[in-house]
Amino acid sequence: MSRLAGIDWRGRVWVAYLAVGVLLTGAYLWFPPLKASGPLINLLGFSSSVAIAVGIYLHRPRARVAWLLFIVGLFLFFAGDLYTYSYPKLMGVEVEFPSVGDAIYLTVYPALVAGLLVLVRRRNPQGDRAGVIDSLIITVGIALISWVFLVAPNIHLSGLTLLEKAVSAAYPLGDILLLAAAVRLAVDNGKRAPAFYLLVGSIVSLLAVDSAYTLALLTEAYNHQLIYDAGWIAFYLLWGAAALHPSMRTLEEPALESRIRLTPLRLGLLAGRGLAHVPQRGPFELKPRTNAVRESRQARSSSPSGRILKIVPRSSEFASPSAMALYATAPSRTDVFPSKPASATR
Repeated sequence: MSRLAGIDWRGRVWVAYLAVGVLLTGAYLWFPPLKASGPLINLLGFSSSVAIAVGIYLHRPRARVAWLLFIVGLFLFFAGDLYTYSYPKLMGVEVEFPSVGDAIYLTVYPALVAGLLVLVRRRNPQGDRAGVIDSLIITVGIALISWVFLVAPNIHLSGLTLLEKAVSAAYPLGDILLLAAAVRLAVDNGKRAPAFYLLVGSIVSLLAVDSAYTLALLTEAYNHQLIYDAGWIAFYLLWGAAALHPSMRTLEEPALESRIRLTPLRLGLLAGRGLAHVPQRGPFELKPRTNAVRESRQARSSSPSGRILKIVPRSSEFASPSAMALYATAPSRTDVFPSKPASATR
């Protein structure tokens, strides 16, 4: 008993939480009686809000407002899952698009972003201009990619109402806002502790699976694969583990050294900015959609947008003779992208 009394159980709760969560996730993915179980994934989702509440009680962070906002955000995410996936099975009805579930999901972003910004403010009481610039560079670059491949295709879906297009595009836009707050937290002068990396891992999991899911809908590749659920479960579990870890109190503490340095991150940003190139014009167009998109989106799928990009040498002085010969025999741009008649609609 004396040995058990000497164990710092508060410092190991997060390990137990993650271990149980991983076991239940494995059962959700592979164990037939519980495979793709709606109540099980709802339980895992609800556990994150409970874990944050327990973390607040155990570790008493001073930035309690931030963690309370995280509870609100994670609970709203759980409520959206409950309405979207469990309610139709219990009531025998089909959830339309957009629905109350979409409204609940979209309110997740303001709560999580507000909580992250509270932490950023506490970690940088004197301000951090260099961190703001770094975060803007990263966010704008990723946001441009998201706009091209996720936001714009949803806006150009034909056969959808204005509200349906707005809701479809709101999800990747919400992810961009969450990304901006997360990047701002990641590049500031605050302390780096295990809870910090667990929290960042949770946000990365959410953004990655959201982007993959949206792209799968646009390309008709989504067929209720459980790998997407695994990504959302990781988002739940890692955020809950971050709250249970004793170092969660350090997420609000500024670093001891506030001197601006040329860090590896800033060097990487400078190098990436020099290599990055986004074409302003090019053979890129979206195919028109039909009214069937609304029905397929309700079933968590959507028709693809066709994209063909042809890259050819721009100058003969940089190309080998064999490459120039191959380019000379390649079809012309008009062969690959025939011009539309004047009456064609966009």
